[in-house]
Amino acid sequence: SLCIYRSRKRDSSSQSRNCLLYTSKTSETRLRRLQAILEAASEALNRQVGLSASATVAMVTEGQLEVAYLGDCRVWHLSASRKNEQGLYQVTQLSTDHTLMEDYRETLGAQATEEGLSALPYALTRGLGGIHAPSLRACELGDGDRILCTTARLHQQIPREELERLIRQQGPTPVYLVAALQQSVAKDE
Repeated sequence: SLCIYRSRKRDSSSQSRNCLLYTSKTSETRLRRLQAILEAASEALNRQVGLSASATVAMVTEGQLEVAYLGDCRVWHLSASRKNEQGLYQVTQLSTDHTLMEDYRETLGAQATEEGLSALPYALTRGLGGIHAPSLRACELGDGDRILCTTARLHQQIPREELERLIRQQGPTPVYLVAALQQSVAKDE
């Protein structure tokens, strides 16, 4: 699955935009609403013993993206206002996978090896149906920015570096990005 959001034009005097865990402009009430939505869904799924699922809920208000997520759906910010030396868009992954591999990567830090991590079974450590609260992120959006949400099926098929390269190359053109992602998955199958 793939979801793309494009921010609308705003006042050109807007400051440089940054993606943060929390900003002073972020509405505590809106973030708590997003959190409550996921917690209610999680509670309903929790009644089905042994089930877990990933979910992402996002809200865009006045140029501010607010996201609550559980599991391994990824949320990406594609900044149209910030480009690298080659003129490619800056891509930032806003979410962190709630998986065994990512938990170990965080715990072990520099001692984590890709070989050791790849030996771990793929398993969600947080998701709907569990007892954990969702992670919350906020990001100010600039003119022409895009938000991309991907599911595990896509990012298990395409390595992170390749996914970021495709997103940067295709920039703000969703049709071409979707075609490039489909082509990349097809060549690996």
